[in-house]
Amino acid sequence: MKQYETSKIKNFCLLGHGNSGKTSLAEAMLYTAGNIDRMGKTQEGTTVMDFDPEEIKRKFSISASLASCEWNGTKFNILDTPGYFDFVGEVQQALRVSDAAIIVLSGKSGLTVGAEKAWKYCEEYGIPKMFFINKVDDERVDYQKVLQQLKDKYGKKIAPFQLPLKEGDKITGFINVVEQEARIFDGNRTITGEMPAGIEGELEPLREMIKEAVAEQSEELMDKYFSGEEFTLPEMYSALREGVAEGDIVPVLCGSAYHNLGIPSLLNAISAYFPSPNAKEDFIIAKKKDGSESRIKVDSNDPLSALVFKTVADPYVGKMSYFKVFSGVMTPDTTVYNMNRDVNEKIGKIFTMQGKKQIEVECLNAGDIG
Repeated sequence: MKQYETSKIKNFCLLGHGNSGKTSLAEAMLYTAGNIDRMGKTQEGTTVMDFDPEEIKRKFSISASLASCEWNGTKFNILDTPGYFDFVGEVQQALRVSDAAIIVLSGKSGLTVGAEKAWKYCEEYGIPKMFFINKVDDERVDYQKVLQQLKDKYGKKIAPFQLPLKEGDKITGFINVVEQEARIFDGNRTITGEMPAGIEGELEPLREMIKEAVAEQSEELMDKYFSGEEFTLPEMYSALREGVAEGDIVPVLCGSAYHNLGIPSLLNAISAYFPSPNAKEDFIIAKKKDGSESRIKVDSNDPLSALVFKTVADPYVGKMSYFKVFSGVMTPDTTVYNMNRDVNEKIGKIFTMQGKKQIEVECLNAGDIG
């Protein structure tokens, strides 16, 4: 696998209530990005992320798992987390090394306790987030009702980027609310189509929600909003990117992970709005053994530092440690200082992961996970 610069990496976790479709969404992302040839199913125990025998038996995630894919020249490190509260420790492991999160909602269930907890975790860890309303192809899903739940709970931060289009009970595409263009599903692609007649009544309230969120980003935009002037597209995209990165704006997208609908648009949104590991000027703060603090910027040119956030014992390959490189470059056979044990240790081989599949790599830059 090729080496990625820090600015070309996105680390994000999938959060939400059990059975909202997080593992299926990860599977759809990997399939759409071309990393797997066919989509596995949770019920059949054939997904990339749920590979443990207990997960296959129970048909839900028990531990946090990692897989990587490339989209538009950017590496996505996807951390799939369990939805049931018994395994909250696994969720927090993933949050420690994520730079953003997708909170997955089942369109049938709406805003659940698990989704509310996921929001709270993101706030505690200070990471941006977006909602993905899953299963919108189900005839029982009321998209507008779920949106209203989010609006009632989280106010002006909620920015619906999409409005689903249906013909009868079948979802055929969506409207890009920002650009006011129709996008039609065409196999695994999404193509531009004609705006349906009479859609303005549904579209305008969503457009207004986005404009409110954009206006909150600066006094200049607020003045423009109250004077009735339209925002230009560059103004909107710039304000949305800034607002998402700061956690002031939370995009809402929709689709169906199981039927692979709307996934390219979600991947594009991740690429456009989620920050890279080095996006902030803030430093990573580590506590030394003597109680003092070490401040490290996420930069490949600095000395090596990394955090091991998860260790597993594999019966075939032995003990494996999952880590995020915070500065410098991780290479095999590097000698590192383990500050918890106060000893020097030698790194063995390093891999990126595709669920349980290990892909050996020559090095990992700052910001990457392996």
